[in-house]
Amino acid sequence: MKVNFGTDYFREEGGRILNLLSVNSCVRDYAQELRRPENSSGWVSSIHCPFHDDENASAGFNVRTGTLNCFVCGSFSWSKLKQLENDYYGIVRQHGEPADNREKDQWLFNLTYGPSIEAQERSMTKVKRPSPELCQYFEDYVEKSRQRLEEIVESGQVPPYLQEYLDSHDLELETLLRCGVGYRDYTRVGAAVVFPMIRSGICVGVGLRGERGKRNLPDSSVWPIGLDDAIRSGESVVAIAEGGSDYLRLSQAVEKCGLDIPVIGWPGSSFPEEWLDYARNFDRIIFYRQGDETSKKIANTVREGLGERFKTVSLPTRVKLTDEVVVSPTNKDICEWCKDMRYWTDNFGLTDFNVDARLVKYLRNVPRPRRVIYTAEHIIHPPKPAGWVVENAIPRGEIGLLWGPSQNGKTTLALNLIYSLATGEPLAGIEGLRPASDLPRPLNILFIEEDASLENEILPRFRAILTNKPSPTDEEVEYAYQSFGVDLRIASLSLRVDDENSPGYRYFVELLEEFWPHVVIYDALRSIHSKEENSPSEMAIVINNLRDLQAYGDNRTDIILHHSRKPPAGADWLEELSTLSGLRGSTALLAASRFQIGIYGPQSTGDPLGYFAIGISGNLVKETAKKPYYCVRADSGRFIYDKQETEKRWEESDGGSKKQQTIQARRRLLVQVLEEAVEPLTWDELITRVAAKGVEVKKETLQDDINQLNGQWLRANTPKEIVVEGTSGGRGKKATVYLRTDVQVNNVRR
Repeated sequence: MKVNFGTDYFREEGGRILNLLSVNSCVRDYAQELRRPENSSGWVSSIHCPFHDDENASAGFNVRTGTLNCFVCGSFSWSKLKQLENDYYGIVRQHGEPADNREKDQWLFNLTYGPSIEAQERSMTKVKRPSPELCQYFEDYVEKSRQRLEEIVESGQVPPYLQEYLDSHDLELETLLRCGVGYRDYTRVGAAVVFPMIRSGICVGVGLRGERGKRNLPDSSVWPIGLDDAIRSGESVVAIAEGGSDYLRLSQAVEKCGLDIPVIGWPGSSFPEEWLDYARNFDRIIFYRQGDETSKKIANTVREGLGERFKTVSLPTRVKLTDEVVVSPTNKDICEWCKDMRYWTDNFGLTDFNVDARLVKYLRNVPRPRRVIYTAEHIIHPPKPAGWVVENAIPRGEIGLLWGPSQNGKTTLALNLIYSLATGEPLAGIEGLRPASDLPRPLNILFIEEDASLENEILPRFRAILTNKPSPTDEEVEYAYQSFGVDLRIASLSLRVDDENSPGYRYFVELLEEFWPHVVIYDALRSIHSKEENSPSEMAIVINNLRDLQAYGDNRTDIILHHSRKPPAGADWLEELSTLSGLRGSTALLAASRFQIGIYGPQSTGDPLGYFAIGISGNLVKETAKKPYYCVRADSGRFIYDKQETEKRWEESDGGSKKQQTIQARRRLLVQVLEEAVEPLTWDELITRVAAKGVEVKKETLQDDINQLNGQWLRANTPKEIVVEGTSGGRGKKATVYLRTDVQVNNVRR
């Protein structure tokens, strides 16, 4: 049977299809409308659109090509109209014959639109539509194959071919069951693994992977494996592998990684427009391609149809060990890569580096919102903490500050931290600040530098710290870098974290998706945003965006270099270091940070010995770590810890600063004077008696001391209170001050 292409064919068939699809088909007669004369290009204008309530004709139909164009709904090619007709009837093929053949189970024609009628005729191929009876046969075939697989699992007796298939693809029986795959002992290709092709809940085809090759059951329609389940899951991100076996291996890897992401197996190299329509249900499609032309063809085709939502990923085939690089024996990527992990483990004793860590990085290209809900069970049996990056100082999965005045060593300390994380040596040689032993290796560190030149400042300084030489040669740097346990990226992106539409923000997201870091260091806060630092509302935008960006990583730690004000003349810098009072800008950033590392250099402290004071604080660190550590800076830029000098200064300070000691001594004297007084004292009398004991003080200072002492006693539930009676400004009245020790204090001031 031959289809007669031409204006008569398109008028007749087009009218029939438009009537079928029209929302107003009861009042439209498209066969009559298309009988109007066409123009020189074949267009019949001023016809009604079938897809919307078109009272005034707004569409045109080309009787030479079968194209419909509506000014409201857009353009529809002839193949698209045929596809819509097939969808109406539930036909699984992309194109088909007129309605009089649909229920006769006859051979249909696959009509493919070409540049000419002759090209269309040459491209016609015979296909057969699965009837409901045939679909039921497929369903029964698959069900029996699943039952057979369940019998094998229960008995534990795995047939030879199935065992060979599992071993060659590094699969487990449970993976086949979970993915709805079955097994048959006898098929046209011998014993075979059975893959169902489900569309809209109906089995429209069956694929076989047998001991004598691959084949589909007769009359099967080719359909992506797992696509139906992926759409029903409602997930916005899906992973695609080519073919059925790769689909199983990727599904198993996802399961082992603890990820809830649907997986689809793409059969063959074709990617019809209909499949693209279904793929648009997802926000992001990650295609794990193999290194062959088929995968390349699929990737190019889908990228043209889906644009930015489609991402191609090739997993690495090189793994860096301590002293050498091991190349995969298969030299492939996505699915062979899983098998390679067993090779590396068996031959190189890798126990702390497995498929999960690397594969999770790629499967999680699109960060998901945090959905953490703890129940009573978690309260009783709390989950294990994420651990430390640097013990007792920098916790994993948190955002914190590395702060200090300008030109006081913040960047140098950050570069020393990178060196410490890379080598496992204590930060600046301080034994109490050692990198955690369970950090992932290689550790991915991203250093964002927006304050200084990478070429003229950062790279030379890091080269010096790495080699412990002021001006190392390239050979010396290469030798030192080989012992690194990190993958380090240093970047300058003109980053603006407060503007998601800025180029720098987009570059940063792309870099995070590609690199998936464990640690990110920002240098410095003032250079990565354009908001007002003293405004809590504007800083909240910066903080929220930083938290969103932290989702590009697993338990990622962000360290933000932040400036403090320079201590004024006479100020106690040690007090500012311990209380964080010198931090610049809104306290919103301090409230959002979970750890803080402060550094003051000789420029601010005036230390004649040139010592840098490094203070560790924060609500997740030990109290003992709040004392400052004293270091000197070598010519190479490395900080060198002086344990003897540090312990000496700790002993001299007696656990506090000179200013704090003075304050505590004055308050003890104040309490002593009030205890000795028989009657309440006026403010002038109190000031005089305190001065008589050698301390000159103002009334405002004493008032502040009284408030602080009362607050301390209340928090400590101590029965003591300094009372102020009277009004200093009242006529004929004088304010008096006395100490009451008979007061009952129960967390409420009486």
